[in-house]
Amino acid sequence: MRVRKPRRINEYLEGLADFLNSTAPGATEKQWDSFCRRIKKHPTVGSYFFRSCDRDESGRFINPERISLGEARNIRAEIHDDLAYLRTTEELNMPYGPLAASLTALRLPMLYQCNSLKGKPRPGQAILRSHGKRWVTKAQPIAENTREQLYGILATALIEGSLNRLQVCLWCGKYLAVKDRKRRFCPDTSCKDNYFNREKKESPNLTPRASRVHRK
Repeated sequence: MRVRKPRRINEYLEGLADFLNSTAPGATEKQWDSFCRRIKKHPTVGSYFFRSCDRDESGRFINPERISLGEARNIRAEIHDDLAYLRTTEELNMPYGPLAASLTALRLPMLYQCNSLKGKPRPGQAILRSHGKRWVTKAQPIAENTREQLYGILATALIEGSLNRLQVCLWCGKYLAVKDRKRRFCPDTSCKDNYFNREKKESPNLTPRASRVHRK
């Protein structure tokens, strides 16, 4: 089994959002090529998008074959359906139910670690006290292929409570990995203006106070 050193979940979510946008309906081979070049440089995620049985003396893949755009689209379709809660304003009783069901069906093995705590714990993080130190436990899914790796990212974010950092732009529908979960528009674009211009036409009585609900 391939095990990678856990990194910040935000980095994983950024890679996941990039994958979902690069394989959306209408995405071209050129866009997929560009994504594969970007992800290949990621030391902990990139290798899961390539297949190769041959390695050099340092353990790096030799002439790896990347997964096809068709395979990537099939994986994307599954994840997109499991994240349907991001694309509705309706109140749902179990918004994370489909995702939880898919993760259960995968039956991913877990890598458990218990390390000494450095700095402040996250809100709600369980702490063990032993041998004069504080300890925290981390569970990391172990992936064998692209699909398991991407769902593993979602599993980790779901368990750690950071899944809300994955959002969808209210205007163009692209996936976003945000620091502030209230941000709902693509940064440095006209998405926010386009959205509120449309809202203003459809609802002339929209007040500035109401507009501030989606200010990010």
